[in-house]
Amino acid sequence: MSTHHKRKPSARIRTQHIPALWFTMDEVVLLKKSLALFEQLIETNKKPLPNLQFAHETLRDLREKLSQMLQFSEETVPLDKNEVIILHSSLWLYMLALQDTRAYEKMLCLALSRKIMPAADTALKR
Repeated sequence: MSTHHKRKPSARIRTQHIPALWFTMDEVVLLKKSLALFEQLIETNKKPLPNLQFAHETLRDLREKLSQMLQFSEETVPLDKNEVIILHSSLWLYMLALQDTRAYEKMLCLALSRKIMPAADTALKR
């Protein structure tokens, strides 16, 4: 009688490929504004937030990357999934905070949010 050993299924490690994003200078400036509001909301929040230190580090790295994008360099600036999610969220918060007198920025926020959405969706899927 032969005995068959069942192999444990091996865990597959899937790296998630975030779609490449290309931004105009106006879009990067808008992203920096929205990120500043996002940071302000985190700083003024009275409730304890989980992973606050990690959030601060991610925001710092993201600020540096956005500044690097404004340097007119041919170099590609990669964004990780956390950064993409933060950018997408900060755009929506910024759009909600805009007054009606800033219709162009609202329109740009909406268009930019649509541009980032596929990357944010990919980043949220685990």
